[in-house]
Amino acid sequence: MKRKASFTEYIDMAKYFEAVNPNNESIVIDDTFMCLELRGVFPLSDFRRYPGDTYYDPCYKQKHNLGGSILWGFGLNGLAGKSFCPEIIMTTLDSVSVYFRNPNAGDFHKDKILRDDITASAKLYAFSLDARSPTEHMTGLEVYNDLGKVVYSSAYGHLHVLACGCENEVTISHNGSPVVFVLGEDISYDYHVSRKEGIVGAEYAMYPQITVGDNSVSIKKITKMIAYAGDINKVKKDPEHEHYRGSGFAFGWLLGEVI
Repeated sequence: MKRKASFTEYIDMAKYFEAVNPNNESIVIDDTFMCLELRGVFPLSDFRRYPGDTYYDPCYKQKHNLGGSILWGFGLNGLAGKSFCPEIIMTTLDSVSVYFRNPNAGDFHKDKILRDDITASAKLYAFSLDARSPTEHMTGLEVYNDLGKVVYSSAYGHLHVLACGCENEVTISHNGSPVVFVLGEDISYDYHVSRKEGIVGAEYAMYPQITVGDNSVSIKKITKMIAYAGDINKVKKDPEHEHYRGSGFAFGWLLGEVI
């Protein structure tokens, strides 16, 4: 919202934050203004290492007390020359698990691996939308909503977005300490199943691979397929055969930094 400013005009500071620019116009940020605030930084070297077994994939796990609605990102400092395919899952409200895919694996259902070379120096960053009480001494810059809660405070770190997209391959330059976020993956499947004749069809998965340079980050879409060969006509003739078909499109990434 943008309008002419007046020195005599009253502004309810419990609801609005007003800044006056040199053109004598005011910029008002209302109570919907929110920033992704840095809630915590977790060295992956502190995570518990699970080698995996017949039933569970290998991963790294850590407890936390941040609750839900957390956006988790990988800090890339110290990872120059490394390439990896991460997946972050909040298994419960107080636990986060980190998985790494092997892009060279044939079966993407069984492609999880341990990456101790990554976890030795990488850190996990946690962001969320938060509403705080005013600071004790009312210092720095604070933005309030109409309930008197602080929706922005210069006392805390916030996420500054450098780039966000879903391109197949992109390289982004940076000059700071980047944090990368994997927002999702694409999946699709179309196959017929018969107890007598087996499975015929295919499954696809597409997920990002992160490659870290000295002053750049490259993100590439990895596409994997599992093909089930056989005689589709024989499968369809089975009166008890099942047809499974579906897709989900969530591939995306975000690169930012803490300010």
